[in-house]
Amino acid sequence: MQSQADIGQLLEPSFTEVQANLRRGQRFTIALALAVNVVWAIGVLAFGHVDRVLANWESSITMIFGSFVAGASPQGGGVVAFPVFTKVLGVTPPVARVFSLAIQSVGMTAASLSILFYRRAVAWKAIAWITPAAAVGFLVATYGLSDGSKPFRPSLLPGPYVKVVFTVVLAAMAAGLWAQYRASGVATRTTVDTRAHRMKVLLCVFGVLGGMASALVGSGADVFAYIAIVLLAGLSPRAGVPTSVIIMTLIPLLGLVAHVVLDGQLTIGLTGDVVSTVSSRPVGLDATGAIGFNETGSPAPQTFDAFGLWLAAAPVVVWGAPFGAWVSARLPDQTLIRFIVGLAAAEVLSTVLFLPPLQTDRSLQGFATALAVAVFGGGWLLVRFRHVVTGEEVRPSP
Repeated sequence: MQSQADIGQLLEPSFTEVQANLRRGQRFTIALALAVNVVWAIGVLAFGHVDRVLANWESSITMIFGSFVAGASPQGGGVVAFPVFTKVLGVTPPVARVFSLAIQSVGMTAASLSILFYRRAVAWKAIAWITPAAAVGFLVATYGLSDGSKPFRPSLLPGPYVKVVFTVVLAAMAAGLWAQYRASGVATRTTVDTRAHRMKVLLCVFGVLGGMASALVGSGADVFAYIAIVLLAGLSPRAGVPTSVIIMTLIPLLGLVAHVVLDGQLTIGLTGDVVSTVSSRPVGLDATGAIGFNETGSPAPQTFDAFGLWLAAAPVVVWGAPFGAWVSARLPDQTLIRFIVGLAAAEVLSTVLFLPPLQTDRSLQGFATALAVAVFGGGWLLVRFRHVVTGEEVRPSP
């Protein structure tokens, strides 16, 4: 029989390895953030963008919290940036969406790298099925549900309706997570069994929906992924958060290619304090106040400067997102769930208070009510019969 000392010697290497991973991850995170900040500072000074950064200081402040949320929860930085920009700072939804995707390609990448270095439990099989489907949904919505003839590819769907859909889905996710936790405690599974055909279909469907949401509001792939892998597949929230973070890292990178590399939506020229060009083409405001190419109306104010917003926030998010990932790894599961539910409640409250059409438009109010009934009812059925939906065998209680 092994002595206590022998058992301690067996356990000690594992503990030592964990501590080494933590130290390695911390060193990498700090080194990466410092490197990005040095490159950013050199670029800002060399290209004379200091005034541009100072003019968009609100973006930096917003993303201090936004980037922390991105790394610590399944809701992405866009869940903070999009409502604050559109409801408080007067930034139009298309510009806020482009900013959200561009800034998450920096912050979420840093968070994902720190997750890998910390060697957190991640459901790789779920990522392998959800991510390609999310990419398809993102491309379909980007090129099929937007107007490519206008700057920043505005959605063909009315902005308030898109925002209400995202808010309701987020609220349903939080409510389902809280109800499941209260009913049966916290799940401990760290992998998703993808052998069942229905599970693969489920992951792909939620991936497509999440990709479409990300294309419309700049965030959502992580929310839909979290619903699929935690509420339906029974993954532990502790593994669900880093898994959703990695999924939401890959979609903004795709958005960076589509919106920035191909469309040039961060190639924005300023004349004084107004935006004069987007994608190297002259822009102005039409009679309705919407930005358009070759318009002869009023000049576009600096709230359309997506590049300035991104530039001001970039040095912040490389610290905030990895820090959020670090904090979430150390939170007890119950605290993590309360944090996620609290964020969703704040999103719902901000939509109700700061989305003017929702307070006056009867059609939008009716749409929101019907959607809430359908989503919450459908969500309850999905969770109630999740073993049927996912194709998993129901194991009898011991």
